[in-house]
Amino acid sequence: MNPAGNPPDASAPTSRSARYRRVMEAMIIADEAGRLVPMRFTPSQELLWKAVAPRLDAHERLWFVVLKGRQVYATTFFTALAFVRTMERANTSSVIIAQEIYSAADIFRRARRFYEHLPLPRLRPSRVSEIEFQLPDGSSWLSVASAGKVGKGRGTTKSVVLASEVAYWTQPEVLVGLFQAVPDLPDTVWILESTANGMVGLGQPFYEQWKAAVDGRSKLIPLFIPWYVVPKYHLDPPLPEDEWDDDEKLLVEAFGAQGCDGRALAWRRFVIGTKLQGSRELFDQEFPSTPEVAFLSSGLPAFDARAVLRQQRWIRPPRLCGMMGENGRFSPAPRERAWLHIWEEPRDGHQYVIGVDTAEGIRGGDYACAQILDMGELEQVAIIHGHIEPWELARQLAAVGKWYNQALIAVEVQSTGRAVQDYLIRVFQYPNLHVWRGRADTIRRPAAQLYGWETNVYSRPLLIEAGRRAINSGLVILHDRSTLDEIARFSRLDNGRYAASVGHDDRVLALLIALRSREENYAPARSVSVSAASEYQLSDPLPSGVRVVHSAEQQFVMRKEIHAALVRRARSAVDRSWMSL
Repeated sequence: MNPAGNPPDASAPTSRSARYRRVMEAMIIADEAGRLVPMRFTPSQELLWKAVAPRLDAHERLWFVVLKGRQVYATTFFTALAFVRTMERANTSSVIIAQEIYSAADIFRRARRFYEHLPLPRLRPSRVSEIEFQLPDGSSWLSVASAGKVGKGRGTTKSVVLASEVAYWTQPEVLVGLFQAVPDLPDTVWILESTANGMVGLGQPFYEQWKAAVDGRSKLIPLFIPWYVVPKYHLDPPLPEDEWDDDEKLLVEAFGAQGCDGRALAWRRFVIGTKLQGSRELFDQEFPSTPEVAFLSSGLPAFDARAVLRQQRWIRPPRLCGMMGENGRFSPAPRERAWLHIWEEPRDGHQYVIGVDTAEGIRGGDYACAQILDMGELEQVAIIHGHIEPWELARQLAAVGKWYNQALIAVEVQSTGRAVQDYLIRVFQYPNLHVWRGRADTIRRPAAQLYGWETNVYSRPLLIEAGRRAINSGLVILHDRSTLDEIARFSRLDNGRYAASVGHDDRVLALLIALRSREENYAPARSVSVSAASEYQLSDPLPSGVRVVHSAEQQFVMRKEIHAALVRRARSAVDRSWMSL
């Protein structure tokens, strides 16, 4: 009824998405009991529809990469979407590809059932794996095949492509041909959907597509469907709250508002105990609660998986995206092209630290990364990330460091890191750099003053432990999803070294350097008063006999003096090491 109390006008135009939904929900499917019933969107399909509907109305590209658990009805939803899109317009060529021939046959049975129950005349029966729609302006075709038989489709143009269970394709190179088959035009459909299959081997191409979409390096839109939104994944009676273990308490704490309750936990225990041989890791892969746990890390993870899961509550998009311009001012830019992502702007009275992992800046090579942390609150406030050459990285660091209250910068001085630090000292004259202390268990002559962080066989464990203390204890607050993803797959490899089990680890290393530098340098700001004897007394007295002879301000002045001498030496003796004073 409209506000006047009259029935709605049946002749009034409806949106494109409303027409699509009406047709899709009228299609006939076989439910789990084998009955033929109209398709009604389930809660998991509603999540997909929220992403699809506005793009349908705007005639935008429907390009998605979908990470899901088992039996969340995503394949049925997208098969129906592809069916309606093919039927809507003449001269549409559509293809659905499954991982193997039996899955392809099952998907084609669903599409043929849609076709056979249409309330429209059919002039030609469907073929073995292809349906033809004869429309007034011409015909459209929908075909279904297995990934092993799609090679012959290379070079053809498709308006609609649905690739199902991509992480299990034995010929993942087929994806390359399919990407070329879909034109980059509005109103095309390109969907990759799959459960996770790890980050290496067969599952690696799907993982890389997911990561590219999450990082904004792809035109595909990432969609994730957690298991606890599916009604059938809830079991009565609910698991009593006093019986929840630590993992279950964490799940409810993180996802209770989305439907993870005692009934969901009861079903989870049932599946782990009866269908998965007691393996919680296998449950996380088959029925993931977050994208991070779906892609299980190989080797021995460096950080506690539950602590990584707890960080989910803090993940959110950055408030500002851009980079620092030539004038040292922030210039906004689209997120996918921005180097600098900001969650919290600088606050007066706060101290900040920047951990830096450098790279050559070559496109296709390693990434440079700088993690900016609030020293007092141990919160990730910004990140610099991209293919950034040393000169430009140093310029960005100097500007960002100055903006964040002359933040302490700790550069990893291996390879290109030496060039970055050289620019910071000699060109930008940055006054607040991390002082390298060397091995803590070695007595050194105090003749040299070294800057930056040198990662070696002795210092790398210090970084790992700094990260474990902060992450496993929940002391640090992270906002960047990509950082959390790298943390989840940072593991001890077969050679005993901690590194990324797949992909990059620049975000992790920059974070660990920032955390370690913070441990070595942070002291909460406290007011001081200077006595006639040039000794410093805290405004809130220390125990009797304890005196402070160097304040944070005095140390800063000393560093500026050292820095000035360092600059003079670097300018007059370019063949000598700028690292020593």
